[in-house]
Amino acid sequence: SDSLSLHFLAFPKAAGGRDGEENRLTEGVIYQLQMCEAGTAVENDVRKTPATPRVDKYKELYTGMLTPFDANGLTPAHCYAFRLRCQSCLPRERRPKREHWSEWHESRFQTDAAPPIAPQPLRLAVNGREAR
Repeated sequence: SDSLSLHFLAFPKAAGGRDGEENRLTEGVIYQLQMCEAGTAVENDVRKTPATPRVDKYKELYTGMLTPFDANGLTPAHCYAFRLRCQSCLPRERRPKREHWSEWHESRFQTDAAPPIAPQPLRLAVNGREAR
């Protein structure tokens, strides 16, 4: 079956840093990535009118401290909405506190249609000889 994968990299902004400054040390940061299917590319061209997915339609893809992470099994010619949030935690904290999560950062992504399969010439072997 045809499916696509996205590879996500996430870096938290440096504490007290300027906009655009990244802290590549991700220790003590928990990430939560969710995805929602937002229709087909024919129904929704994300460049023109991005779909607004319902909050209850998002499904959990990943929660954890390791980055990068992947979204697998995406269908060609479909629109997807992704949202990511994170929080810092102390090493002793086992479960993140709800009020400490950052705001959701949302992004829309549209996969291209799968290329048509080119017909291959038919080859048969008849009495040990190749025939077309």
